[in-house]
Amino acid sequence: MAAYSAGSPRGVARRWTLRHTMHGHDAAVLDVAIDADHDLVASASADGTVILWTERTGQYLRTIVPTREGASGCEDAALPLPRHHPRYSRVERVFVGAEATVICYTVSGAVSATESGDQFDPTRPLNQRAMRRPPQPTGSEDVGAEEAALHIFSVNGRHLRTRKLMHHLRDLALTRDGMYGACVSSDSRVAIFDTHTLGIVRQFELPSCGCSVAWSGASEQQLVVGCEEGRMVIISADTSLGSG
Repeated sequence: MAAYSAGSPRGVARRWTLRHTMHGHDAAVLDVAIDADHDLVASASADGTVILWTERTGQYLRTIVPTREGASGCEDAALPLPRHHPRYSRVERVFVGAEATVICYTVSGAVSATESGDQFDPTRPLNQRAMRRPPQPTGSEDVGAEEAALHIFSVNGRHLRTRKLMHHLRDLALTRDGMYGACVSSDSRVAIFDTHTLGIVRQFELPSCGCSVAWSGASEQQLVVGCEEGRMVIISADTSLGSG
């Protein structure tokens, strides 16, 4: 992990300097999330951990270890589980939600696929990695031997909630305030979920399997979804997410 800074607030075109190099993960860092308001950086790794750091100084805070059961060895001295461990989960995405909660997407059972020759490539985007999983029976790309899940942890590392998923996720995006998330899954659906409870608020069928999703509009009452065959789908809300 490395952090760079520019010489001024308008310094995108100016000279950038290396501020910090953070060490802690034992495998590729697959995703990074930043919450500047809480001086927080969360990094997700193929080693099965999420590490929390300070954004300003790069200081290590704690390690979170999501598992198949959702619980975490989240003491400050928590160590990654070995990849052959039955509770190991690869952390593919991480977000910082409302009130600095840590939301992560994990896939477990991937080591056996790696050892059998289907090499995991951390350089590929999440949607491409999901699409290259072994073919599933006609219908949908069920999780099967791999278990996908969403987890929520407090900023102190306490496990709050886990939602196991029936299908792999192709992409996820959070609203600016971190209150809601949107995800596209391999069963050709896009869902909006509450980041406090992981409960589904809205769910929509797509004309084909979605690959990417983004919130749009000043009030973020619109979703833009990219689909496999090249089309884009825009879904607009008639009412606010907080209404029935």
